[in-house]
Amino acid sequence: SAMLRDLKSEDNSRQIAALTELSEYLSFSSEEALISFPMETFIPVLIGLLEDPGHADETTRAQAMMLCCRCLFNVVDILPPTTKIITSAGGLPVLCANLHNVAYIDVAELAVAIIERISEDQPLHVLRAGGLQAILTFLDFFQIHVQRQAANAASLLLLPRPPADVFEQHVQPMLPTLAQLLQHADPQVLQSVCESWRRLLDNTIAAHVTPREKCSGSAPSSMGRAIAKGKWRGPGGKKDEGNDASGATGSGAVAGGGGGHAGSICRAAAGAAASASASAPGPTFLEELIPSSVLGNLLMLLHNGLASPSPHTSGVLGEVLYILSVILNYSEAFAREALNQEICDLLRQIVLTMDTVGGHGPSQTSLGLLRVLATVASLLPAIQLNDDGTCECAERRLQLFRDEPKYLDALGEAFLSVLVDAYEATIDPSVQSLCVTLLLSFFLA
Repeated sequence: SAMLRDLKSEDNSRQIAALTELSEYLSFSSEEALISFPMETFIPVLIGLLEDPGHADETTRAQAMMLCCRCLFNVVDILPPTTKIITSAGGLPVLCANLHNVAYIDVAELAVAIIERISEDQPLHVLRAGGLQAILTFLDFFQIHVQRQAANAASLLLLPRPPADVFEQHVQPMLPTLAQLLQHADPQVLQSVCESWRRLLDNTIAAHVTPREKCSGSAPSSMGRAIAKGKWRGPGGKKDEGNDASGATGSGAVAGGGGGHAGSICRAAAGAAASASASAPGPTFLEELIPSSVLGNLLMLLHNGLASPSPHTSGVLGEVLYILSVILNYSEAFAREALNQEICDLLRQIVLTMDTVGGHGPSQTSLGLLRVLATVASLLPAIQLNDDGTCECAERRLQLFRDEPKYLDALGEAFLSVLVDAYEATIDPSVQSLCVTLLLSFFLA
């Protein structure tokens, strides 16, 4: 076509005119109109121009690159399957290069938006191309709406479990940056960053923890173990959706979570006693992986949520409690440090902000209470049922409280009366079951 010839032309004016025409055409097109458009022909040309516009004049060069990005964004926005064409045409390294070396801020911002769209469909390809580092390295230099896009893209990239070499090369080096972003002031960025940590931890636990053969009569009876092993899932067993509190509107500091996910959380509580046990990973794998600043940042988010409760902070706190339940369950060092930083008082204050009188259904308050109690459960030893019908605490966490009895005293002082009151006040069977389990943990520890 004449447009394609002009795009390939060495005449600057013809090339810019063709890019402008194509950009306008795509911006006003619909999915139906683009079905017959020769994407396989045009997209590689656009990527080639973005990589090397070939113009000596800086203004013309910037204009050509921006128009190329606009065209690519419109294409993936209208026809998401075209992300595969961009990937196969070598577009990801070109987009990432424009973020590693920001020559034109408008081009970089469009590159973030394009990578966000590709991350929805091709997250592992984006990770392998260095996309996580590209979108996060200069995040603070962008406008807030672009920062939100970058943070959301990061959470999308961490949804699938990457191969070990991809994780070591492209994810692990960015963990200090993700830890620092837990201090971000924008609630939407914080929500995405917390989702990133949740997904990263879920995948890490799944990679390190292998199912054991079931022993007769032995099963964990703590919901905290069920949640920390990734059973906080959404309807239909969809991974990652069960702790999505982004739509929280309920009252209370952590009364987040959409109604569609309520059943899965309560089923996890009610069925925790029947969960299959899992072998404990190495004692230091989380300490080696997670920057030491993460725990302090998470506890600060709990402080901030208590000080300024809102629907936005409610959603963030739901994620924070999930992350805490995982790292406290699997790391003795993090559990010890959290107890030293008086997490017991923080969690108790969160519970006291709630109206714990709930109905039969999974109310917003019940969901918030379950999240807090699951975090408490992750601090306490798991309960094991022996073959002779007796119960005892798992040795792994019990040793911590034998070494430091003050930790158990602090937990008991903060939660024994709360658990009794919550059990008596609610008629939600999931909350009642977890309260009984935690009381039993206290008495056996």
